[in-house]
Amino acid sequence: MVNLRKTAILLGLLILWEGLGIAFAQEYRSSQLEHIADFIGLPCQDNDGLFYKALQYQGYPVTVIVRNGEVTHIGYSLFTPTQRHCLSELQCDFIERMALTADIPDFYGVPISQYLYDEKVEFWEGGFSDLKVIATDTTFIVQNTLNEGKIHIVSFYSSNKQKRLLTLTYPTNYHLISGLNVTEAENTLCADMSCVCVEKTVQTEPVDSMFYPLGDSLLWYLRGDSLFLVELNSNRYYKKNDQGEFSLLYSENYPKETMANLVTGVEMEYPFVLDVKLVKYGYQKDHFQIPLRRWVAFCLQTGCKPYFGAERMENNQLHGELLMRNEELGYCHVMKMTFDPSVLGEKTGTIQARLNSYVPISNIKTLFQEND
Repeated sequence: MVNLRKTAILLGLLILWEGLGIAFAQEYRSSQLEHIADFIGLPCQDNDGLFYKALQYQGYPVTVIVRNGEVTHIGYSLFTPTQRHCLSELQCDFIERMALTADIPDFYGVPISQYLYDEKVEFWEGGFSDLKVIATDTTFIVQNTLNEGKIHIVSFYSSNKQKRLLTLTYPTNYHLISGLNVTEAENTLCADMSCVCVEKTVQTEPVDSMFYPLGDSLLWYLRGDSLFLVELNSNRYYKKNDQGEFSLLYSENYPKETMANLVTGVEMEYPFVLDVKLVKYGYQKDHFQIPLRRWVAFCLQTGCKPYFGAERMENNQLHGELLMRNEELGYCHVMKMTFDPSVLGEKTGTIQARLNSYVPISNIKTLFQEND
């Protein structure tokens, strides 16, 4: 009888909590999304998925995206699910979200015209009201041009591309495009990495498909880009057998070149672990461990290009720098790495790392210019 009474009490509390929204509180990827949801009266989202035209705000349909129980996007339904492949997902989200917030009074605390001016978002033709009209005809074509790695120029054309209907420009600013502030971007980093499937990683191709000798008849390299310094590059290194066949280099005798291969791709399945000190905004620090291949896969899958440079050998420790550069979104993950080259012989081990995440590329340029 006592157990039945306890069960009844627990059921009653559960019903009460559900009614108050306590047990099933909605999670949002950013405070900006939470504010949008409050303004438009978004109901609690119980299921994951892309919900095209899920509801309406001021008579216009709204798209909602939910992943792992977290609302990751709310915006006007400007792009059909198929058209969302014309731009990167983040850019589609940004344009849809901006169009919606433009209709929410005082959403940014200043007039929308002032906010767009401050953030360097500009229409060369048309405006958000025109964009909503254009999107009612789902046959439009959208094209994005990245101007000197700094400005996105997004143009909307008629279905036959004979007429340009609207052009929107905005900077390569990750926090603007993603809607995440600095703290939110840092706090979502670990959760985003945990969702990565390493096997789905698409490898970046070197700039030059020719093999070049590297001071040794057995050692060759494919030349990649360099970033700021010749020594900081995306080169990949190979060995050549007696039959003239090339294979990716892995050798403790060549620690710099081997580490370059490990951090610029995921082909080699050695279980190295990064022991990371994450330097956060406001002089805060966090600590986490992650398999090296997962970190590289996460960066490649989110549009980053790796650049590695070995700095020096000191006290039997090799010091190197790894930059994961995302030109489209205007940021770098900057990682300083330290490891004992002997772990390469063991084919497993821990690499110490210090990470600054989502650093604006312009800040990186300034840092290297100062060092020069």
